[in-house]
Amino acid sequence: MNRNYLFLFLFSMLMTFSGLASLPPIDRDEARFVQATKQMVETSDYVDIRFQDASRYKKPIGIYWLQSAAVAVSGEGAAAPIWVYRLVSMLGIALAVVGIAWTGTKLFGANAGLAAGLMMAAIFATAFEGRDAKTDAMLLACCVAAQGALAQIYLASRRNEPVAGHLPWIFWAAQGLGILIKGPVAPLLSVLTVATLFAFERDWRWLLKLKLVRGVALVLLIVLPWVALITWKSGGAFLQDAVGKDMVAKVASGEESHGLPPGFYMLTYSLFMWPFGLIAVGAGLQALNRLRDDPRLRFCLAWYIPFWLVFELIPTKLPHYVLPAYPGMALL
Repeated sequence: MNRNYLFLFLFSMLMTFSGLASLPPIDRDEARFVQATKQMVETSDYVDIRFQDASRYKKPIGIYWLQSAAVAVSGEGAAAPIWVYRLVSMLGIALAVVGIAWTGTKLFGANAGLAAGLMMAAIFATAFEGRDAKTDAMLLACCVAAQGALAQIYLASRRNEPVAGHLPWIFWAAQGLGILIKGPVAPLLSVLTVATLFAFERDWRWLLKLKLVRGVALVLLIVLPWVALITWKSGGAFLQDAVGKDMVAKVASGEESHGLPPGFYMLTYSLFMWPFGLIAVGAGLQALNRLRDDPRLRFCLAWYIPFWLVFELIPTKLPHYVLPAYPGMALL
């Protein structure tokens, strides 16, 4: 089984490595992330986020720290080429692939875990995001780790089995790291999953196994030190820009010419899940027919459908926004 995980990790890295160095900057956001990290390395200021002469407070610090670490390991300093910054995304996809294989193995068996991992390593969405020096690949890894742990806790409770002691800590650590990478996306995915399961089953007692108080304390321990420092250093501008402008603007209206009507993700699904889109749809329809009989399928549907619907309703749309939901469909 461990050999499966090693194979998938190496397979994912191999799938993504091609083109990593030869591709020019894919979009304006990638260039901005790389430039902001480069300035962080040049100034050795690992608290503030700057893009040229202006502050860049749209996303938290996590991805800049990881890219700075990649630059440091490369030994090339601020002169490092763009592929060095992309190594973080390549690693994020590989970790997500192993994470979904781990989850699939625990829920459906080793063969299903291997198949789900291969699917996630090969779809267009991960091929694209693994070569893009932004937040979404590493966010995917955090979401898969959190959801994988949550799925195992949920299933153990349904089977009246003991919950492995490490699972709640994986869940909460992934939430904290996910927040440092891209704000509330990882917690939102898990909250929607839990809310959907509760709406279907009317049972919340299994949530006690998440160790809520200690878990939230771990999240705060991960997130609060930097938030406190950047709030002090920016005079509150970070929270105002990241929450008050960037996040609220995306929810309230189409930001930066990315406003699109509901149905956009249904249209782009076949591209981003290529070449497995039709297989996954068929699996999802079969799962709906067995929804009442199998808690594993309930969890996977609760992982995918609510998150997808919520982002269909948000005016600002980009294809990668629903990437954290795709592993749930891959498991089906």
